[in-house]
Formats: sequence, structure tokens, C-alpha cells
Amino acid sequence: FDACDALSVRLGPAPPATGRAYDAWPFLEGGELRVPVVFAYPEVDDAPPDLLEACAPSDLIADWLLTLFPDDNGPAWDTAGAYRAPVVTCYARLRQVTGFYRGDAYAEYRARREKDGGRFDGEDARDDAYLEVPAAAAFLDVLSHPHFVLGGPLVVEVRAPSADHDGWRARTKVREMSLVAA
Repeated sequence: FDACDALSVRLGPAPPATGRAYDAWPFLEGGELRVPVVFAYPEVDDAPPDLLEACAPSDLIADWLLTLFPDDNGPAWDTAGAYRAPVVTCYARLRQVTGFYRGDAYAEYRARREKDGGRFDGEDARDDAYLEVPAAAAFLDVLSHPHFVLGGPLVVEVRAPSADHDGWRARTKVREMSLVAA
């Protein structure tokens, strides 16, 4: 909790368990925060999500996109060749839940979740929104965004240019993210 707090990362309850959920949590490795990140492809039914188990908050999304979608050989499920690093759009879900502001409250939540199997994680759920994330952003830019609450892994939805993407975008609440040079 303290490592997240020092980086202005708000922790919250895990999302309700689904068939695609991962039970992965931020952790410390050598005193440094590591965050599990899932790249999901909701527009492709047979595309398995990619789980990166231990990302540094300073890792750039663009670097991971180039790794996942190399120019010469994309993923086997992308038969149309639509998923390429320069053209995809990334989104992070802004879960509308209450964040934890004290380490003891977060510890109590984790202990209760272990005991009850996460049965009550959905109690605080409201309509979610999405944050459009520029590829030049670091994971920390998302994690420390004032409307983002981390519960479990950071899930980055990757969408290729298409009519399906345009339709989803038109009916979904999306916030645009600006990167400001420090």
C-alpha cells in the first residue's frame, strides 16, 4: 500500500470474478512496485489476453505494443493484420468504485476477500467509463490518473481501427488522457 501511495496510485476492490479475470495483484520486487498488466482484445472472440505479470510503472505502453504486435509477424489470431502497434487504440477501464486511502483499510479488504472468495466485490459497482490512453504513456500515467482505481491487474483494452470500434466508442463514456511533459 505504501509503495502505491507514494506513486499516487489508488487501490480499490478487485473486479468481480469472470472467466477472463486474473487474480494478480501489485507487489514489491526488490523494494520496487511491480504491477500485473493484462492486454485484452475485446473485439476478437478467440484472442487470448496477454498477461504481463511484473511490469514496472515506468514501462511505456508503446514498448509493450511493439513487443506484442511486431511489424513482421503479428499474433496468430490477427488474421486480417489489423492489430499493429502504430494503429491500435488503448483504453483503461475507469472502474467507478471507492478507493482505499489507508493501508489498514486495504489490508482488511484483502483479508476479507481471502475469507469470502470475493463475493462482495461487486457491491460498490457503478457504471464504468474508459480512459483513452496514448501509446506514449507509461503505466504510471494510467495508475496515477485521478479517476483510476487499481484492483487486481491493470487491464488495457486494445482495439483496432474498425466500424465495431467506432460504434463502441460512440456509445461508451470515454475520457481522453493528456500527457504533460514534466
